[in-house]
Amino acid sequence: MAPAPRPAPRGVAGWALLVLSILLAAWFGAPPGPVGPVPQVAPEAGPTAQAAPSSESPESPAAPAAPAAPGAQPEASGVDPASGLPFVEPAALPNEARETLARITAGGPYPFERDGVVFQNREGLLPERPRGTYREYTVPTPGLDHRGARRVVAEPRAGYYTDDHYDSFRRIRGWP
Repeated sequence: MAPAPRPAPRGVAGWALLVLSILLAAWFGAPPGPVGPVPQVAPEAGPTAQAAPSSESPESPAAPAAPAAPGAQPEASGVDPASGLPFVEPAALPNEARETLARITAGGPYPFERDGVVFQNREGLLPERPRGTYREYTVPTPGLDHRGARRVVAEPRAGYYTDDHYDSFRRIRGWP
């Protein structure tokens, strides 16, 4: 009995074309930019701005905060019950992060080509959402000539800050 014929090369090419199509659809499937309307946030008045009281925590409003020092870690104040992540007050974020939040709220312009791309939450640290819900934005790091590790990840109902390239997140209180 003769051995079975080998599958035609077009079978392999067909599979390769299918995989390539899936990858291209995933890469180009969702346009960059915020998902849905981004609520307007009142601009901060600088270092004397106070955080608004929140019904999510029994704590009293935060005291006036000085601008964050370069390299300083944002202070968490409580835990977000929806995500289990620590809260961070916007005033405790680095100036560059607050500027990034203002750009997101305004709908741009964004200084980095990858700002607004879909964040896939591969780490699984953020609440589970449908693909395309989360968008990531670069928070510039002074002294670096590349994007660095700091990011804001935004969804229509919440914002998250990471300063260690997605190893950990803090829920930005009151934003958006």
